[in-house]
Amino acid sequence: MSSPVFHPGQAAACDAYVQQMQEVYELYKNQYVTTRFRMPVEGSRLIIHHDGSAQAVNYFSSLMHLKCDEASGVEAGSIVWVDRSQSAGEIPSPPLADDQYTGYGQRGFIHWKDWKFLHAPTIGLEIWYHIPSHSGVVVTRGVEELSIYDRATPFQSIIHWILEDAGWHMAHAAVVGFQGKGALLVGNSGSGKSTTALTCLMNPELQFLCDDKCMLSLDPNPRAFAIYNAVKLNHDVKDRFPFFNKMIVGTDEFAKKGKNLAFLYPEFKDKTVTRLQINSILIPRINTHGPFGISPASPAAAFRVFGPSTSIWVPLSGPSNYRFLRSFTEKIPCYYLDLAPELQRNAACIKDHLIRLS
Repeated sequence: MSSPVFHPGQAAACDAYVQQMQEVYELYKNQYVTTRFRMPVEGSRLIIHHDGSAQAVNYFSSLMHLKCDEASGVEAGSIVWVDRSQSAGEIPSPPLADDQYTGYGQRGFIHWKDWKFLHAPTIGLEIWYHIPSHSGVVVTRGVEELSIYDRATPFQSIIHWILEDAGWHMAHAAVVGFQGKGALLVGNSGSGKSTTALTCLMNPELQFLCDDKCMLSLDPNPRAFAIYNAVKLNHDVKDRFPFFNKMIVGTDEFAKKGKNLAFLYPEFKDKTVTRLQINSILIPRINTHGPFGISPASPAAAFRVFGPSTSIWVPLSGPSNYRFLRSFTEKIPCYYLDLAPELQRNAACIKDHLIRLS
């Protein structure tokens, strides 16, 4: 999403908004309780200031596998989260014009000097972010008004902005592994990557990192980090994994196949990993007639699905993220994964593939 053309008088409105939000940040930072979450940069912490309510616990569910109690470590970034439904104070909204709301979820975005503003009025989400200090304010209007996608990836935009300075980029992909060697599954929604990843989760020999979003780095080697523990299952896929039924916390009936949200932590904490080296990129393909299995693919073929799908599902990631993903696909062997109807057969295929790579 590119920065919009500014309207007359909007610069002054942005300056006023910045001043007001700096005051909001300081006010609530001093009043609120603090929760820390581990970040992929070793020893770094994301600090979130919040009101300590049950809503906060609900909103942070997808990050709870990263929660750490110790106050030591380097501060990667600092976020004040305020819920309008619980706040008594006056909080301004970003000064966007009507024609500056477009595209993904009717969201407006401005990059103004050292700040980034986001406003998604249809779900009541607002972001004010100060780039140099890696600090910001996230405002919601009741967690229950957020979509399952925003609940699955809390603070997604700010986390990406914070970590890209350290060489980590958010990506739309699933990650599974075997004995520390990882495979990155890339594809558009409906390609089979989530179903394949969840099948690997159920395989006692395989490792599971994520089914939808992760952080990636190339320094010092290609690796992935599980930033969220959420999974989203289509209605037809959910029936294949009936144990998730009791874990579902939200649905999206407007999606093409219907989506269901569940969190893996803490129930699956012993079956998931936070970090994996990436040794292979797999492009799942649904092939009802065979042959099934893994065959070579070009980096260009991988990037054709990986780059655009990340741009859609991490919509404010920007050009630097796109360039990073291209470099990522060029540095790692790429393959097609033609999926068999028997799910466990695909998991076994990935395991054998990672063994051969060693």
